[in-house]
Amino acid sequence: MRASSQQVIIDDLSYEVSMYGDVVLTWSLPQGVAISHFTVFRGLSPADLKPIAEIYSPAARQYTDHRSNLIPGSTYIYWLEATDRQGNTGWKVIPVKVTPPSGGMKFTSKPEVTGFVGQDYWYIPITVDAEKQEDVEYTFGGPHPDGMVFNSVGGGLVTSLYWLPIKAGQYPITLIATHKKTRAIAVQEFTITVASQAGVVTGTVRAVDNTPLRNTQVRVFQVQNDMAYEATTDSLGTFVLPNVQVGELYAFARPATPRYQPQWYTLGRNMSEVSPRTLRMGDTLRFAFQLLTSVDNPTAVRGNVRNMVGQPLADARVSFIRKSNFIHIGDTTIISDPSFLDNFKIDTTVVTDASGAFTAYLAVGREYYAFAQKTSYAMAMSPDRGAGPETNVLLARPFKVRDGLSDLRFSLIYIDISTPNRIVGSVKSVANGIDKEAVVVLIDPDLKRGAGGGHTYRQYRSTVTDENGYYSFDNLGYTSTYSILAVPLEKGLIPQFFNSRGGTTVAENSDIVSALGTVQNINFDLPRVSLGGVGTVFGRITVRHQDNSISAVPGTIVFAEDNDSRDILGYAISDSAGWYSIPGLQRGMYTIWAVNTQLGSKSSPLVSLDYTTYNLFTATRKMDVQFTDGVTGISDPVHPEQVTLHQNHPNPFNPSTSISFSLPRDMRVNLRVYNTIGQEIATLFDGMADAGTHVVNFDASAYDSGVYYYRLTTGDMVLSKAMTLIK
Repeated sequence: MRASSQQVIIDDLSYEVSMYGDVVLTWSLPQGVAISHFTVFRGLSPADLKPIAEIYSPAARQYTDHRSNLIPGSTYIYWLEATDRQGNTGWKVIPVKVTPPSGGMKFTSKPEVTGFVGQDYWYIPITVDAEKQEDVEYTFGGPHPDGMVFNSVGGGLVTSLYWLPIKAGQYPITLIATHKKTRAIAVQEFTITVASQAGVVTGTVRAVDNTPLRNTQVRVFQVQNDMAYEATTDSLGTFVLPNVQVGELYAFARPATPRYQPQWYTLGRNMSEVSPRTLRMGDTLRFAFQLLTSVDNPTAVRGNVRNMVGQPLADARVSFIRKSNFIHIGDTTIISDPSFLDNFKIDTTVVTDASGAFTAYLAVGREYYAFAQKTSYAMAMSPDRGAGPETNVLLARPFKVRDGLSDLRFSLIYIDISTPNRIVGSVKSVANGIDKEAVVVLIDPDLKRGAGGGHTYRQYRSTVTDENGYYSFDNLGYTSTYSILAVPLEKGLIPQFFNSRGGTTVAENSDIVSALGTVQNINFDLPRVSLGGVGTVFGRITVRHQDNSISAVPGTIVFAEDNDSRDILGYAISDSAGWYSIPGLQRGMYTIWAVNTQLGSKSSPLVSLDYTTYNLFTATRKMDVQFTDGVTGISDPVHPEQVTLHQNHPNPFNPSTSISFSLPRDMRVNLRVYNTIGQEIATLFDGMADAGTHVVNFDASAYDSGVYYYRLTTGDMVLSKAMTLIK
């Protein structure tokens, strides 16, 4: 901070504290001020002020300090400093009291999940765990059917949801409850399945000793119409599903505890081994499950966490996730219960002692994923297998628990730089704007142009968002640029690469983000899909090398694209042997897209899922996808689909280099060069440019060796990259 007289005027500095406890600073400047960068300081007193962010975006007018950096109830002093291109500064100071987060509410009521055409649908009463129900207001989060409304009676003491369905189908709903005084919120997501001809399905779930099993998930599938229903058993182990579409039905039960085995009705390992039961109009069909006891027996699993030179790391956290609960990765060709894609669930977490050792108790015979994390170290997504730590979640591999397992070793890479460079953002559902948890992967690309085009990638870092969907990558280098991928930890959402105009499933179309200072709002809105079918497409991802040898390709995202709508309806990630499996698909024609961050994208021929209740073997199709080594992606079109700023060539350079950019249409652009403190040193282009690719030359004969940044601005889009001058 500078204590001299101000030469740059900040008109205003204000703040608000969000319901989660985040501090959002907002400011304004007089028109015509050419800003180089902003610096944000924070401290509990004037003497304690420390820089927490450097923002190299002249148009920035907001900064969010996430609650994980703050102590609720404390009063902080924020100092905002603006520096213009001549090095002049101005600042503004504001005290902020961080109120504790309002705390979340929970829905205490459960909705009806079935409906009937022409029959009133009621969800009544809707309740949350608030002391006074009249203090809560309800809204829809995202789209909802026409005619669906909230009704309040008794001065707001009772709220209900009403709807008159007019068409059979499945309708996803999101309800948001907001406390009028505390602003606490609760979210409830469910799907209403509407039938045109219906009966009732009921049943029980018990253990073989006749013990009722409560909180068991029961799913019922009506295959002719691709409808799926879900219920949860009560304390007596019973469930009821009204308004189920008539026809041939299959049922599956998954208990809440691993003490019992999941089961198709009856005693089937997968759907093809069981026979359907028929529900007729107006009838009641009963399913009586008896689940076998699981063979799980806990055993002590031991290991250690060390740094790259073998020193033990105390207080590192090691988390274990059952294979069936870890996103959509799996070492299997066909899973036994393809209709169930569980959300991400950590089975157990342990902390290392002073010697870096840990002990966890896990089920013998089960497969687990494990990851280790510690502050100032890159997260390791798998135990070591002789090739060093794995920091890319796409390449995570499971291990099988056996008695006396004691050789789980993790090596963590120390982030040995301390810079102000950060990338932060959030993950939400595009359908309703609700925060979602995800694994976010930071990909350090080496962008190559020429034959093949596209990207190849060399380094990865992974992190898990918090419960509010927030993530942060800190201490990033000055010379690197990044592509960023979000992989959801919830069924029904689709992974996305970051693109400022909306996410993309194509790695080659991802934006390249340059982390100069604090880069905020690298946000993801993940598409939502409905997993109501029983179909599965599986296969193997391989690559054919120039010597005609073939090898497996793990860590490839595989999408199932509906041939009619062009929507993505499911995905998987190929395992260590290259296998993938995409379950939950409805009947139809699909194209399988394999997206690999090193090999580019590759599509399959059309795949047909034309199953019926009497011909279920056609619900499973095998489709392999093979890449060819040396072809990485696709070449740039003559008129590209988006604004692209390419990496300079050569890089490093002395004394000149070429910089190119591509435009999808005629537009006004400017291309400028900056030094490491944000001062503009050259304007390479400023004016109208035609659609296509443009190349300009930068002569750095008059400048010293070091890192420089070039920035392309067009409309509201700003793209930046780093380059290195070596003399």
